[in-house]
Amino acid sequence: MKLGDNKAVLAKKAAEWADHFQYLDGQPKAERETAFINGEWVELDSERDLAIEHIIEAAGRDFGWDHKGHPKRLTPEQEARLAVLIAGEPVAPAITVSAAKDLYIADRFGGQEDKATRQAVKQFIEMVGDLELAQINRRTVIKWLQDLVNKRDQAEGTVRRRLTSLKAIYNHIRKNYDLTADNPFANQEIPAARKGKRPRVPFHKKHFALIDRHLSTPSVSPDIRRILTLLRYTGCRPMEIGGLNKSEVYLNLEIPAIRVRWTANRRLKTRSAERLVPLVGPALDAAQEALKAAQGEHLFGERFPNTDRLSQALVKELHKAGIPKSPNRLIPYSFRHSMKEALRMAEVLDETQDALMGHARKGMGAHYGAPNRPAHVLKTALERAIPHLGEVDETHYLPGELP
Repeated sequence: MKLGDNKAVLAKKAAEWADHFQYLDGQPKAERETAFINGEWVELDSERDLAIEHIIEAAGRDFGWDHKGHPKRLTPEQEARLAVLIAGEPVAPAITVSAAKDLYIADRFGGQEDKATRQAVKQFIEMVGDLELAQINRRTVIKWLQDLVNKRDQAEGTVRRRLTSLKAIYNHIRKNYDLTADNPFANQEIPAARKGKRPRVPFHKKHFALIDRHLSTPSVSPDIRRILTLLRYTGCRPMEIGGLNKSEVYLNLEIPAIRVRWTANRRLKTRSAERLVPLVGPALDAAQEALKAAQGEHLFGERFPNTDRLSQALVKELHKAGIPKSPNRLIPYSFRHSMKEALRMAEVLDETQDALMGHARKGMGAHYGAPNRPAHVLKTALERAIPHLGEVDETHYLPGELP
């Protein structure tokens, strides 16, 4: 839907139009005068009445008349203007969640939709429906939050971001589009996760064997092969790789690396996630191939900077490789867990692990020493960790999660 066709936008413009021409109740051109004609007092049409007739006549000329003498249809703008003229005051149309999101993005960010807002609205509509804002009550929101925690296994911080996005959208519509209902997303608490939730796990060596065999087949897209390789040997988050630009790949450095940074198309989880990650072994080969094949500014084309498309493509490929379907446990993010476990197995210092993984340093020690680890230290850490990828005790897996 074009934003210009949004009913709330049209209603707001219609109210501004009526106010400009003084057609609203209490304004001069809404007043009807009386005249003494043929011995009796007659109420004359106001200029507002004439404006109503003008709109109806124009619609009839453009679209024809039905058997009752009404225009066969009205343009959205004509509908909005008639509604305001007949009511004599601004009219607030019903606004759905998706329409509210479009208005919020257009008004606040010039149409540039961010990941947090997109994901929050998408998941609300998937789980609850594209409801009108005035229909949403606190019970609806509480149930949605509980499902995010218990059915989608989302962490508290993720659920809080979803809630914050919907609350901001609702507040924007209340403030700017005459929505009078209280905000049901305000002052909500994040539900506690149900007991027994099992955390994500790293890939086992048996999983890596399946992945290696699958990636050697010609059916795998070159971009998918390179992304999966980079995820495995860098420990980066999926979007940190899928959203790379060519300008963020540095092959001419003494130690080749990629720069993970905050951009308009890629919002990192935290500012501490900005970092330089050395390219070692197969990761260097994959980056070289990707840079040579890339067209345009994106390293992997226009498709993969989109989080949803990237996730769907990677999950699909892992299942093709034979990775058992285990919701929220054996997923593309498991490459990151695998690298973290390998770094521990290699006895890499915690601060070096944090620097590679993009984690904020904790404790008093974070305030001392150089803020960044030297590139050669990070490279050595990766070289030490890579042989340990997949060294995970089999007792960590549920039945059916190992091949």
